Amino acid sequence: TYSNSDAYVVTLTVTDDEGEKSSDTMTVVVENEIYILNLNYDSGSLSLESVIAKTGFAPDNRIQPDKGYKADVFSNDEKLYTFKFDIPLQLHYDEPGTDELSGGFLELEKTNFTLVIPYFGNAKQIDIYDTSDNLLLIVNVVGIPVERGSNCVLMNYSGPSAYKLDIVFVGD
Repeated sequence: TYSNSDAYVVTLTVTDDEGEKSSDTMTVVVENEIYILNLNYDSGSLSLESVIAKTGFAPDNRIQPDKGYKADVFSNDEKLYTFKFDIPLQLHYDEPGTDELSGGFLELEKTNFTLVIPYFGNAKQIDIYDTSDNLLLIVNVVGIPVERGSNCVLMNYSGPSAYKLDIVFVGD
């Protein structure tokens, strides 16, 4: 049993009565239920475009910025989950037509982005805070049913020059 959603490489080895062994390796994709929050950021304000629940991959909460925005999942007064994240407000670009690496960054004041958060059946709300810990948005998640299907697609390719290629796409 896997406790975290992820792609795992597993190997099964079988030994017969004479001590002969045979092994096979494959990739196993484990998905858990998640909330998908589609948000709009506009000059410091945050608004909810939509929220759904379905199966998929939640981000690894061990990988977080030291400082950033914060999302807390609550059930009544109990905090079930917390993590920090950045809002994608920089657009990296490259200058075309040159042989050298050039370009820069554009600072955005508005953007739409998606937060993926682990699902909790007893969750009541998700609170989102800015980098100064000011409450920006409260998202009510009571009664949101988990939709059938996944936010991931697994593709296998076994063409002429490939053994096996597993690709996981996250998104709709």
